[in-house]
Amino acid sequence: RRHLAACRVAATGAYALVVKSGASHLIFVLREPVAQAPVDDSSADGNATGADAAQQRPESPREAFRIPREGDYVISVKNPSTIGGGGDFGLAPGSKAKFPEDLQRRFHGHLRWIPVEIPEFLDYPRAEFMLAHTGKSLNEEFGPSCRVVQDLRDEVRLDSDETEETSVRRITEL
Repeated sequence: RRHLAACRVAATGAYALVVKSGASHLIFVLREPVAQAPVDDSSADGNATGADAAQQRPESPREAFRIPREGDYVISVKNPSTIGGGGDFGLAPGSKAKFPEDLQRRFHGHLRWIPVEIPEFLDYPRAEFMLAHTGKSLNEEFGPSCRVVQDLRDEVRLDSDETEETSVRRITEL
């Protein structure tokens, strides 16, 4: 019989979509990971060191997936009506997203990918997105005085009292 561990929140925080120089950026600032429950120390002397200590401290999901505390990714959405092109990948034609006409028009009929300039694209099942890490910090990409970045950092600071249980409950209620 196989046992699966309970689901855990990988990260919580705040995000924004920002358009800069014709590209859409998904930027985020995460809260510090919630402290993990201590692991019962079964060593004889009660003082684990080295590899034993590392095994006792459970890795947070954020650490396991190497999710940075702050991030900047260029985000694009794929036109569900384009097919072919030799390197086509993604969902099969019959299972692609179905955008309303006003969103579909943003592809001008032929563009395969466009920047996510409005968040409505995120609302449709089976919408396909491409994320590309910019390789820059938020300060490098937007400047240390960028209001959006400051607002995200402030929001995360204000939410610092939130527990993992509250995060899970809030996410579940969405």
